[in-house]
Amino acid sequence: MLILCGLMNSGLSIYLVARVGRSHYLDTGIISGFSAVALGFLGFRSRQCEWLPNRNYTSGYILVTVFSLLNCCGLLVLLALHPIPGTPIHDITTGVVLGLSSLTLLLISLGAISSRWCRSPPPDNRVDYVH
Repeated sequence: MLILCGLMNSGLSIYLVARVGRSHYLDTGIISGFSAVALGFLGFRSRQCEWLPNRNYTSGYILVTVFSLLNCCGLLVLLALHPIPGTPIHDITTGVVLGLSSLTLLLISLGAISSRWCRSPPPDNRVDYVH
């Protein structure tokens, strides 16, 4: 899902850049979309070559996916309504797109940096201990 959201974000942002012109919120959307795609592909690669990410990282993947979906909805609003620059709907929607793209980039970079600090993955607390 994260790969699909990232592809849609970067694709819609590139289409809007070609149609409307280059803008800072669309540039951030392109970078955020490609970062989400890269994180989605890295999620497939985990310990022992399983096709699911570590259970402890799943909440981060879900959070980034939700922000990417909301960003995609904002880009679809811009694409469907064609608001005139300077109107309230245009200003609010571009602010939402810029904020969500920046937040997604921040979460992805913090997650990538903090996971590199750990020498081993977080412990799995689902193991039942017998005394």
